[in-house]
Amino acid sequence: MRAAGLVPIAALAVLFGVSGCTNSTSTEAPHAHAPAPKNPDLSDVMERFYQQVEGGHWAIAYGMLSPRYRARLTQQQLADRYVVLVDPNVRARQLSDRTVVAWLDAGDRAHSGRAVHVRETVTLAWDGEQWTIDAIERRGISPGDTR
Repeated sequence: MRAAGLVPIAALAVLFGVSGCTNSTSTEAPHAHAPAPKNPDLSDVMERFYQQVEGGHWAIAYGMLSPRYRARLTQQQLADRYVVLVDPNVRARQLSDRTVVAWLDAGDRAHSGRAVHVRETVTLAWDGEQWTIDAIERRGISPGDTR
């Protein structure tokens, strides 16, 4: 009698388990997207990005790019943009709620003792959870005085 009573209980447990699995996936709440913060301070994002670049942490720096920008730029292309810079000193100024201008003064890896100056305009995008880098427009690299 005991064995006969266990079968229906086991069957019920399996049914509840299966129904719980199907319900949890079908009723899963969509990913919440918050509106972009008004008057954001983008200095933390830019500081983290250039720290990753300076440290050669290309996967992390690349992960900070928006999906749209990653579709146009490979991780290796990102690394190649900065490989010439040795020990960069970065200054940045936020121009708007989505735009930052950064000046990078660094040594030139290709020419020991020569300085390089780079100006970049960085456009950021809000993905509903965090700021991502949506574009980096480089205004050019100019050689500076010897160090």
